[in-house]
Amino acid sequence: MFSANTVVVLLSFCALSLGCNIENHGRKLFELCVADLVRVFGSGIVLPVGFPRSAGLPRSMTEAVQLYARLSRIEIRQALPTRDKDLGLDIVTWKQFADGRGG
Repeated sequence: MFSANTVVVLLSFCALSLGCNIENHGRKLFELCVADLVRVFGSGIVLPVGFPRSAGLPRSMTEAVQLYARLSRIEIRQALPTRDKDLGLDIVTWKQFADGRGG
């Protein structure tokens, strides 16, 4: 038997695959569920950068990307659009290299 949380995630996947419109609260919950699933494939760190961002993350998308760049050790080479809320991103993660270089 599936747990209640598993059922919610599976129903969300089904609803999205059928093109159903999920309200903001449901979409945010879905993003957090996906972040938990993706966490095991990356470095263990997942940043939910979709708008509106969760508490503890920068409100500005530019600042959220700068946080991502600092944590993943990558260099930002061009300015971001200042008027975009989330650049179409919901979550970001990375795989850290053993030698510590940017991932």
